[in-house]
Amino acid sequence: MSSPSTPAPTSTATPPAPARHAATSARRALVALAGAGGLLAVNGLTLGPRMMFDPRPYSEIAGTGAHLVHYVVWTVALVALSQIYPRLADVRGTAGRTLPAPVLVLAGAAAALDACARFVLAFVNPFLVTHAPELLDTPPDAVLLVPTLGAGVLAMVATVAFGVAAWRRRVFPRAAVVLLVVGAVAIPAVGPLSNVLVGSGLVWAALAALRRR
Repeated sequence: MSSPSTPAPTSTATPPAPARHAATSARRALVALAGAGGLLAVNGLTLGPRMMFDPRPYSEIAGTGAHLVHYVVWTVALVALSQIYPRLADVRGTAGRTLPAPVLVLAGAAAALDACARFVLAFVNPFLVTHAPELLDTPPDAVLLVPTLGAGVLAMVATVAFGVAAWRRRVFPRAAVVLLVVGAVAIPAVGPLSNVLVGSGLVWAALAALRRR
């Protein structure tokens, strides 16, 4: 009489440690990206119109609490993005491809430089309101306009490069990428209001990538 056969034990495959670490790192980076994007979008939506459409001379606007809060929040979001962008290297698209490291480094460096420019607007310009307001109202709108615009242009170019790479490698939904890029190139035209588009694009991209995981 033969004894009943014992079913072979089933084994659950565990991903290698490096793969688990990469997946955890990507997830954390995406959550942080959604948070930074949300901060940008809310800041642009709530305080952006006041900065954009206030008819007073800039030397009067720069001394207000709304101006300080707006640019401090913008600075914080950019500092966060400068650290988040390089950490998106482990995020894979629908075809398994990742974003190129040079683009992520460029995006992070540009965000850091743009954060410095927003820091100047948040803290140096209010100082000039008291001590040299004419420097803020002198054409072309301010002595500090050139360096801050330079940082903004670099950030715009880096964001477009990031968007193009994400589009080509299908890392994020293309509609989210379009929203991000349109927001980036719209900064010269609509100023702080562009952060509504940029931030919304980042949130959309991050949440879509998280849902795939």
